[in-house]
Amino acid sequence: MKNFILLLAVVIFIGCEKEKAELENLTDSKRVVSNYYESGKHSEELTELIQNFITETKHDDYPNNAAVIFDIDETVLSNYDYIKKIDFGYEYKLWDAYMQKASAEAIPEVKNLYTFFLQEHYHIIFLTARKQSVYDATIINLMKEGFTVFDTVICKSEDYGGVSSADFKAAERKRLTEAGYEIIATIGDQNSDLVGEFTGKKLKLPNYLYRVK
Repeated sequence: MKNFILLLAVVIFIGCEKEKAELENLTDSKRVVSNYYESGKHSEELTELIQNFITETKHDDYPNNAAVIFDIDETVLSNYDYIKKIDFGYEYKLWDAYMQKASAEAIPEVKNLYTFFLQEHYHIIFLTARKQSVYDATIINLMKEGFTVFDTVICKSEDYGGVSSADFKAAERKRLTEAGYEIIATIGDQNSDLVGEFTGKKLKLPNYLYRVK
């Protein structure tokens, strides 16, 4: 029994030491993330992903009701500068005020993908977990950044209450399908953008700033 207790203590100690060894200093982690976005690595990764996606898609033949779903934040619009400014934190009221300014910048590589789908005459739909309260500002921001052609922008209304982003988006994709669209592709930076039915082809973009369920 004593040997068992001793062995258990050693295992726990080793486990704790391993966990401790895997921890990263928060300041260093922020520096690594900043370097990724500001050194051009993020742009390089996006360029490769999107070029491959275009290559896989451009020869496909879809009907006139074919639609592409784009998420917005960290998908077509970048909030990196603001997020870094507040030291990679989050506070709802500050975030909401920032959204209302409609100042997020287009992500050029994803805008190229958006342009490709427009040239292929696919319907464009923006589906975001942004609150309905920033709907008008979202439209303004998209238009300012050159995303001027789309069928609709869908924000998360109060009807969805505490529903997760993943479930909200899955429900809206189902509704769009029932309305007559054939969703051929879904593009987002979160796994929650891409789970569930009616996604078509999926493109997961890199985001090392935050995670949404």
